[in-house]
Amino acid sequence: MIGDRGAQVVVDAPPALPVECDAHKLEGVLVNLIKNAVEAGTHVRVRAVTYEDEAIIDVADDGPGLSAEARQHLFEPFFTTKPNGTGLGLPTSRRYVEAHGGTLQEVTPAGDRGSRFRVRLPVHAPAGNGGFRP
Repeated sequence: MIGDRGAQVVVDAPPALPVECDAHKLEGVLVNLIKNAVEAGTHVRVRAVTYEDEAIIDVADDGPGLSAEARQHLFEPFFTTKPNGTGLGLPTSRRYVEAHGGTLQEVTPAGDRGSRFRVRLPVHAPAGNGGFRP
């Protein structure tokens, strides 16, 4: 359980991912995504896998989800859906991920409850996982 929100965070990830990046910046990205997810819902799932030439990290919550308008502006500086938000977390996170050759995007499937964000980073060596593709 996380803090006063009582959110449960489930992590399904290997002990390490074969990516070359600034670990502190990647940690900051994941902390931001997980914090946002905890603020939105009570169940959060973090899942990381490698597939072919990339590491894929998903952070999903069971909150109310985002409006279509919010989804269009999520990565714009100073756009926020929170009463006390700065609107800098997601744009900064995306910039860090892109600086390491990756992508960060909101990928909630249509009709799903909650939100899901996906980080994709290139791996420095092939590390298969049985052909699984999230």
